[in-house]
Amino acid sequence: MRGNNSANNPGDNSGNSQLGYVDSGCSRHMTSEKSNFLSLTAAEGGSVAFGNGKSEIIVEIGKIGESLSHSIDSVYLVDGLKYNLLSVS
Repeated sequence: MRGNNSANNPGDNSGNSQLGYVDSGCSRHMTSEKSNFLSLTAAEGGSVAFGNGKSEIIVEIGKIGESLSHSIDSVYLVDGLKYNLLSVS
């Protein structure tokens, strides 16, 4: 049965005045693509460690999203990542 109920049509936000983000379960969001950021600030040190025993330096921290009001905060810009982790599906 088809209808306009947003529960049946997750992409349909008509009549829904609140939007949210799905929690991916990530403890840290990071990418190596500087062009993805809406805003950036210099990181005051820090690094991220990976399961393979390697680590990379956090270069900057910023916001990624459609706009400043609809964004993910505290995303790390990390040089040396082999994959753009925000684009992996």
